[in-house]
Amino acid sequence: MMPVYFPFTTISNYSLKLLLSAFKKVMVYQPSKNIPEPLLNLEKQGYLYLKIPFSGDEKQLDIAEKDFKFWLNSHKGTDTNLLKNIKNSQPFVGESSALSIKNLISHYDKKADKTQTATSEIALFYPRLFLKITQDFDINMDEINNKLILYNKMEQDIIHDITFEKDDLKTIPDLSLIPDNSKDFMIKERIEALSSLIMNDSDLSGIYITTSKNALEYILDKFPDAEKIFKITNLPVYTDTNDELISWQNSLHEYLEKVSNSEDIKSVKKFILQPPKSKAASNFSLTSYVIPNNNPYYVFEKFTPTRDKQPNNEKIRNTIICLLDLNKDSI
Repeated sequence: MMPVYFPFTTISNYSLKLLLSAFKKVMVYQPSKNIPEPLLNLEKQGYLYLKIPFSGDEKQLDIAEKDFKFWLNSHKGTDTNLLKNIKNSQPFVGESSALSIKNLISHYDKKADKTQTATSEIALFYPRLFLKITQDFDINMDEINNKLILYNKMEQDIIHDITFEKDDLKTIPDLSLIPDNSKDFMIKERIEALSSLIMNDSDLSGIYITTSKNALEYILDKFPDAEKIFKITNLPVYTDTNDELISWQNSLHEYLEKVSNSEDIKSVKKFILQPPKSKAASNFSLTSYVIPNNNPYYVFEKFTPTRDKQPNNEKIRNTIICLLDLNKDSI
């Protein structure tokens, strides 16, 4: 059972460093076979497993995405109702942007044969397009942030070369670990869209991980019976792996899998194994919750109208939701 990173379809350096400090590898769902190069590179390095639970209409998706980008660019700076909530030059922020995407999907739906009955392919077109558009935005923001990090690093190096204050190097934070909140918008819509993909997965996982507090809260609000099973504070952000870390990661994964599959959660021995010591300058917390007696199908069914499938892995009894959060004193 591989942990799933959600509700995003790409991953930043910040999130990747936190994830790989707790898990050896994570799964990231993809809305299309046309996977961005940065993600393919991370998969080749063994950090990610990219999963496409549903494919089809790839060319139509690409055309629709280009149409939306063209529409967005042609309306920049104009006083239109659909753009009134777009702020800080971030496309997709606010309900108006979601409406514009829906209008675009409606345009393509009208081209379909009206006598044709609704199919999974049609039902999934909107969420897949939405995820493709947000994926492209997220990757662009990551590129901008990476360039800013590189610029700041060069600036710091120049200052230290001039002043010769070598001791100050110890106090310079890892800029790649400063959380990027640019993706933390339309979380509700992201979860709803991703849920449609998850429910079309023939082999569900029982473990889901996020770096977004908003995503965690939105999920847990739907399940008041969710229980916190543990919280590890001051978990080091490891810069490299070793046998001790891998052993700890295996133990963590084994525990979460047992909880996910257990008919009696209380019978599972508590996870108390501390992570290996490290001289890492940054640390984070790992908080895990369990949604008891809810297969992931029943959890994500709450967020999507697609309800024509049945649970495909009855072995999974409970759904695990984990939050990785960088400690403020590490920034």
